Amino acid sequence: MTLAKHAAVTWDRVRPSDLARPRIMSALRELRLAWILAGILFGWLAIFAWMQPLSPDEAVYKIVATGALHGQWPYRDLFDHKPPLAYAWYLPAALGAGMMTERVLAALCCAGSVPVFAVVARRWLRGRQPAFATVAFAALLANPGLAVRANLESFLLLPLVGAFAVTTPLLAGVLLGIAVMTKPMALLFAPVLLLVWKRQAWKAAAGAAAIGGAASLPFVPIWHDYWTANVTFNLEYGSMPLAERLRTLFTVPAPIFVGWLPLWGLLAAAALRMRAVRVWLLALCGVASVKLSGQDFNHYYTLVAPGAAMLAAPGLAWAWPRLAFRGILIVAVLASLLPVFLGFPSLVRNYDAIHHPLGDAASVIDATPGEFFVLGDHEQPYVQADRQPERRFFFVVPAIVRPEWGEEMRQGLLACPPAILVTAGDSLFTVPWKDQVTALYARRIDVPAGQVYLNPRITCTR
Repeated sequence: MTLAKHAAVTWDRVRPSDLARPRIMSALRELRLAWILAGILFGWLAIFAWMQPLSPDEAVYKIVATGALHGQWPYRDLFDHKPPLAYAWYLPAALGAGMMTERVLAALCCAGSVPVFAVVARRWLRGRQPAFATVAFAALLANPGLAVRANLESFLLLPLVGAFAVTTPLLAGVLLGIAVMTKPMALLFAPVLLLVWKRQAWKAAAGAAAIGGAASLPFVPIWHDYWTANVTFNLEYGSMPLAERLRTLFTVPAPIFVGWLPLWGLLAAAALRMRAVRVWLLALCGVASVKLSGQDFNHYYTLVAPGAAMLAAPGLAWAWPRLAFRGILIVAVLASLLPVFLGFPSLVRNYDAIHHPLGDAASVIDATPGEFFVLGDHEQPYVQADRQPERRFFFVVPAIVRPEWGEEMRQGLLACPPAILVTAGDSLFTVPWKDQVTALYARRIDVPAGQVYLNPRITCTR
C-alpha cells in the first residue's frame, strides 16, 4: 500500500471530530480554571475593598455623579477632568448604594476580566501557555500593592480585554470606546486592534468613534467646558519636565515591584522565548498607558497586567515542571505575600480611624449649617461628611495647574469663606495661600484627616 493510500485509510478511520475533541476539552479545562480563579480573585479583592480607606479619586467621581443627578453639569458646575463614563460607573453610589457597592462592582469587573482574558490567551498563545498566562493575570491583579478599589482602571479592564476577545471588529471598537471614555489612556491600546484586524480596523475605529460621540453628545450645551476639561486641561496636567519623566520611566513603585516579584525573572526569560508580535505590542501599550500619563500611581499598573501575564507564560510553562524552579517560585510568592500578612493586623486594628478620619469633629460638622469646603487634593471629607460641594473648583488640583483658576479660588474664599473649611494634612500639592484663608477662622479642630476650621470672622451670604 502506498503512503498516500495509507493516509487516506487512516483519515477514514479517524473522524475530524475525534481530532478536535482534545482541543475542545483543553479549552473547557482552561475556561473552568479561569472561572475558579475569577471567583477567588473576587473574594480577595472584596476583602481588601472593605479594609482600604477611601481614595481621593473615588470621592471626586462620587461627588460629580451625585451632582449630575441633581442637575449640576460635570465640568461646568463641578469641575473634574475625566471622560463622562467615569461618572456613569459611579451612578450606584450617587443613587445611595454606598462606596462599598462601587468597590464590589469594581472587584466584579476585575474578576470578570479573567475568563475573558483566558479566551484571548487561548488564541494568542500555544500549548500550556494560555493556562499559565491566565493564572499569572489573576495573580497580578491580586497584588494588594495595586490598591485595586473603585479606580477607573478596575472598571475599564473588562471592556478593554473584551475588545481583544470578541470576533467582530465593530464590537471590538465599541468596547475600546467604552474603555477610552472611561479613561483616555486606554486609547494607547488601539495599535493592538489595528494589528489584529488589519484591513478591517476601520470598523473598529468606527465603533470607538460611535461610543465617543454618544458619550459626548449630551454635553453639547456646555461644549467649551467639556473640551477644556477633557483636552486642554489634561494636556497641561499631564505635562512634566523631561528629567522627571525619564526618572519615572525607569522606576516601579515598591508595592508593585514586591507584589509582582515572582514574575520578574520569568518576564526577563520570556523576552528570549516569546515570538508573538501581538503579545509584545499588548505589553508595550500597557507600559505606555502608565508611563505617558505624567503620573506614576500604583493603580495605573493594572493595565500592564494583560501583557505582562502573557509575557510570563512561556517562562512559567518552562519553569513549573522543574522541581527546583517550582520551589523558587513558591518561595518568591510567599515572600511577596509577607508584607500583606504583616500589614493586615494594622488594617483591622485601625479600621475605625481609616474609615472615619473626621473623628470627634464629625458631630460638630453635622450640627453646623452652611457651606462645607475642602482646601486640598484630598476630597474624601465631602463623602465622609455627606456634604456636596457648592463651588465649581472644589479641590485644589485645577487651581495649581492653572494659576488664573487658583487666583479665582483664593479671592472667592477670602471674600466669602465657607462655614466649614477642611484642610488635608498630607497633600501632594502645596497651596501657597492656605494660611491666608485659615486665618479667617476663629476655631480649629485637629482630626486624623487634617484640620477642621469653624466660625469664620467674615459673614458671607452666597
